[in-house]
This record gives sequence, C-alpha cells and structure tokens, in this order.
Amino acid sequence: MASSAPVLIFPRASLEQSAITAQRQRANKAALALARGSSTINNLIARLLRPTDFNNTQTPTGANILSRLSNPVVTVANTYATDIYPNCTPGQNQGLVLTHFTVFSATPFIDEMTIYVGALKVAVVPLEEIYAQGGAQAKVGYFFDPIMVPPTNHLRIDLLTSVPLVVGQEQFGLGGYMGEIVGYTVNLQDNNEDDLVAQYDAGNRVPS
Repeated sequence: MASSAPVLIFPRASLEQSAITAQRQRANKAALALARGSSTINNLIARLLRPTDFNNTQTPTGANILSRLSNPVVTVANTYATDIYPNCTPGQNQGLVLTHFTVFSATPFIDEMTIYVGALKVAVVPLEEIYAQGGAQAKVGYFFDPIMVPPTNHLRIDLLTSVPLVVGQEQFGLGGYMGEIVGYTVNLQDNNEDDLVAQYDAGNRVPS
C-alpha cells in the first residue's frame, strides 16, 4: 500500500499542531485497517511503535530488545548501508505505519534515508533541512503521507552518510503506530479514554 504521490518530510517547526494531529489520526486508523486486512477481526489495538519493532517485529517477547535505534552496521562515506533492520517484517494481522523521524545525536551524520515496502521504493528522504532547524523542535521531521507497511511486507531502510560511522554512532528514532491483535504486546486499559495506547474498535477512537 503506497501513496500515489512522493513521500515528503517536513520539519516539525514548519507544521501547525493541527496538521500533526490529523496526520496521527490517519496513521492510527491506517494501522488498524492494515492489521485487519480482509478479515473480520475486531479485537485490534493501535499502539505506539517502539525501537524493538524494527529489530524483531514478530517476536514481542523475544531477546532482541532495543531501547533506541542507531546504525547497527559500520557505514562507509557516500555509500548506502542497505537494509539495516533485516528483521523488520510485520506479522500476520500486524500493520506498521511510520509518521516521523527524530535524530538524537548532537552531531548527526545520516544525510539520507531510502525506505522500501517489500520491493517498492516508497521514499527517498534527505535530512539536511531537518537538521537545519533550531530551537526545541529541532531534528524532528514528519512524513506526509505516513508510510504504510502491510502484514508480512518487509520494511527496508537504507542509510547514506557523509562520513564513516562505527556501529551505534548515530542515534535516531522512527515514530508511528503498530496495529495488531489485543494482547499480542499490550492489552487494553478499560475506562481510559485519554490513553493513546487504548485505541481499538476499528479506529473509532483516535488520539486528539
């Protein structure tokens, strides 16, 4: 499932809060729709993505836990490091949606990300404009439209850097939602309308 238009990334500082809220609402509903597919499953939840999802999506209680994303391989200057998270493939009745990118490193060196869903290249994302932003909202960029990864489709991420990096040198985040069956990784918290994790029932409740 890919947009008919190129995926663009916009610096957080250039966006109104209403645009970000609308983007998150679309992404939340999309994650649930992807997880449901053509089935009649209704006990679905859309939770926030976590770093471990990119390392071992189909084994939520497995040993491959990540607290933060970084370059997991050595990079060569001006050469793509390809498919840096080869295990990032949503399982059956899982739908992954990417909404934004965050860089944590004080001096970022990742200049470009190329993103594939299956064999389809869906985004080539230069990051210089994100890094150029100042203030508290620096180094955050939102994808328009959100990048959608249906069940059993591999999410491939390639990195391009301007200098060689050792493993783990560049730290970053990829935010969004994972739609899945309730209880796979988290359960519903009853009577908590404001809990962002407690999204269910075909996306009838969405974050504000």
